[in-house]
Parts: sequence; C-alpha cells; structure tokens
Amino acid sequence: MAWVRDKAAMKDKFRELGLRTARYARVADAAGVERFAAVCGWPLVLKPVDSFACVDTFRLTGPSSCPDPAVFGSREWMVEEYLGGTEWEVCALIHAGEVLDAWPSAMPCRPLDIVDGAMNANISVATGEGPPVDLRGMLQRIATGMGLDHGYVHMEFFLIDGEVYAGEIGVRPAGCEITANHGHAYGFDVFGAALDVYLGRRPLLRYGERRCAGDLLLPLPGSGVVRAITPGEELLRIPGVVDAVLKVDVGDVVAARRASHNASGYVHVTGTSIGEVENRMREVLGTFTIDVAPAVQPREAGATHP
Repeated sequence: MAWVRDKAAMKDKFRELGLRTARYARVADAAGVERFAAVCGWPLVLKPVDSFACVDTFRLTGPSSCPDPAVFGSREWMVEEYLGGTEWEVCALIHAGEVLDAWPSAMPCRPLDIVDGAMNANISVATGEGPPVDLRGMLQRIATGMGLDHGYVHMEFFLIDGEVYAGEIGVRPAGCEITANHGHAYGFDVFGAALDVYLGRRPLLRYGERRCAGDLLLPLPGSGVVRAITPGEELLRIPGVVDAVLKVDVGDVVAARRASHNASGYVHVTGTSIGEVENRMREVLGTFTIDVAPAVQPREAGATHP
C-alpha cells in the first residue's frame, strides 16, 4: 500500500483526509531542492520516500548542505519544509477497522537532533500530560481513509500553535523500545494485545498503571572495539530505572550508524511526570560511560616492519 510505504503519497493522502501536513516536493537533484527552497525557504528536510529511523535523512540549511549529486541517483527522494512546534508520537491498535486506543509519547529531543548526538529517548505518557488532541479520532480518520483493517500503528505529528500537522505513519510496531514503554506506562501486556489483533482477536485493554515510562537509548560513540562499559547493575540502582539492557560487552567490535536507533543498549525509566522521567534519564546519562577504541587493522601480507 503506497500510503504507508511512500512518504510523498502518504502526505497526499493525509491532505485528502483533511489533515495538515508539511509542504513537500519529489526531487531528483540539488536543483530541485533549490527550486523548492525558493518557495518554502530554508531549512528543509531531505529524505528518501521509503526511509526510516532518519537513515539518509538530512536537515538542510542552505544550498551548500545538499548531499553529493551521486546520492540522488540511487533512490527516490523528497524534500519538505522543516516544521517547528512540538513533535509528538502516538501508537495505537486497530481491530476490524476500529482504533481501540491511542497512546501518546513525548520526545525530549527530535529525531534529526538525535542522529547528531542529542539524547535518544521516548516517553509514553499515561498521566494526562499528553497533547490536547483527539488522537484516537485522528487515527480513526486515517485508518478509515486508508482502509487499515488491523494492526499496530505508529505515527509522528507536530503541534504548532494549537494545530496538528501529520508527520508520518507506519503500520508496524514502533521503533526503539517505544512499544514496551506503553506496557510499563499503562501496566498491561502490550505485546500480547498486539498479537491478538494480528490473530483476528479483539484484545481486552485492562490497564493497571497510569504513569510515564520511557526508553533511553544508551550512546554508541563510534566504531571500534569496546574497552569499557558501565554494567547494567549500576544503572538499575538509579531511581526509576526498571530495566537495563546492554547490547555490547567489553571486547566486542561495534559499528556506529547515523540512525535514530543507534545505541549500545537501553534502559526503561518510569516516573510520575514527563519531567521526572527526563530528569532521571539525564542522571542515567551522567552515570553511563562507554569507551570505544578504533579497531587495529591487520597488517597486509608482506608488509615491512618499522
């Protein structure tokens, strides 16, 4: 279905359904980007129409920041205006065409800032602190308009001066550990509920909690060999940390990527508010350390010793 696989077609469908979204244009080269900038101004966002996790997605501040011309020949690209305001996320389950519930998430830092080194976190908000938007109604409009019968959906949107601008939607579990955040925040088996809708069963959404819970992705500062890393047991001693998973260990060879899910592991952090969770996440970042040294390249056969 092009509406959830082609970001340009997706924006056209959003507009057809009466939703605001960023102005955009398909482009094939830097000249196309500059023509769009002449209308919308800088900064702009350049991305492949099928991208995810900010892979090959760039914030352009002027003509000099356009990528190498060779990049454009490999994929289909689009450029869109850079939206201000507050960026939010929302997840939902759909059964028999009905949106059963919608779970908002706050993002302390935007994804395009994350790939440049900002804190990589999402916070599920079950406390009423979420955006003053009928999220379930918005998602129902999209589900009905796109003919989405069942599944897990994840969407980003912007709130600008009280108005909602649709970003992008995916019919899939959310990236990072966002789906698990909702289970911690609402106190229910979110993965079991998601499995139910894919098996054609209507899940019973019985919540045992109403708090904020987030995933903080732990930094992976570069590629090479891990020489030292803070153990998960130490992170679990920080208030609010309920889970700590390290994906790398001392001696592992790692490769860092420019993507919003680039990480050496993650923690789940809970609290009574968005602010409390974010403060606890920053305490985790103040405690966590990882030392990655460049990998030593083997000598070529026949190389002369110094």
